[in-house]
Amino acid sequence: MSSSKPTKWHRFDEAQSKAWFDAKHDAGVFNVPFGTSSVGPLSMPGALSFLGSNVQTPIVSSNGMKVGSEWVALRIDGTTTKAYAFMMGTSTDKALHYAGPYKNFPAHHVRQGNPVACEDFFGHTPVGKTSSA
Repeated sequence: MSSSKPTKWHRFDEAQSKAWFDAKHDAGVFNVPFGTSSVGPLSMPGALSFLGSNVQTPIVSSNGMKVGSEWVALRIDGTTTKAYAFMMGTSTDKALHYAGPYKNFPAHHVRQGNPVACEDFFGHTPVGKTSSA
């Protein structure tokens, strides 16, 4: 997970953490009913849904964050669906954190009416790239 600048982690509140753990599945893509927030990615205008997926091989970052999942925020902007990928990690005190967004992947912008598989939204964060290699 090395990059030119350090990963910035943001802590989820209790309600958001509960929504994640209640929705989390061992395999495949799952819907996460995060609800909305006044800050961060959950406050995106046009937010449509939030999807989660586990990585094949969780990693532990240099600061002790255990990173084992990714999630994607999907929002509508005119006739375009925009996808934003995030890493999900658990800190040493068991709090849930996210890092991102990551936008450099083909399914970041999808025109209305163009089909895309849910799986195409995942594997584009540093942990996703490491896990699928």
